Amino acid sequence: MLRHASVAAALHSHFASFKVDLDVMGEANSFEKTSIKVGRPQGVPELEAYPTKYVERSVIAAEGVNVSTARTESAIWRIINGNASLKVHPDAAAPGYAILPALTASQQLPHDHPMVRSAGFTRYNLAVTRHHDAEQRAASVYDLFGQSAAPYFDFDSMLEDHESLVGEDVVAWVTIGKEHLPRTEDVPLITNFGSSFLLWPWNIFDRNAGMDMPRSTAAA
Repeated sequence: MLRHASVAAALHSHFASFKVDLDVMGEANSFEKTSIKVGRPQGVPELEAYPTKYVERSVIAAEGVNVSTARTESAIWRIINGNASLKVHPDAAAPGYAILPALTASQQLPHDHPMVRSAGFTRYNLAVTRHHDAEQRAASVYDLFGQSAAPYFDFDSMLEDHESLVGEDVVAWVTIGKEHLPRTEDVPLITNFGSSFLLWPWNIFDRNAGMDMPRSTAAA
């Protein structure tokens, strides 16, 4: 704990959750995990001599804790449209948007901690569910102080009905965080503090969309 001129600052966490409702070329979307593996992929004789990097893709069939959820890891999570006719190139993976946590932290407290019970969304950096109009928030406004053993709203309740995520209207709940270990330079204004995630178009355009900027019409 840092003490500074009548101010006491303990180690604590900041978390923010965003409901990301992506409709990729329509509402019939799916949730895909792309992992980068190292080894000798079966059925490829040309790659048997030495270990190599290769891609392994899987579409998550249904909701579930530790199934349609993720913490920061070396994988690429995408919301995709699996309709093959929408591909911009026949050899490309399905079009979609990748959700990539950039600078972020994960929840370190155990799941049964009162703070975590009241803010269950902090257990995951990403969770994907079916879209429902009634599911507007990742936590209840009545669970602000996080001291209840039986919170008003349990985030996992949106995952435990195991609804299909293939060709459906899906929602990504993205949680980013920061472990705040106070320092003297935080007084009187906190600096160098932030967290973020990226939404990357992935096989949506036939080339870098930044190349399609309009030319200047100003007179030379």
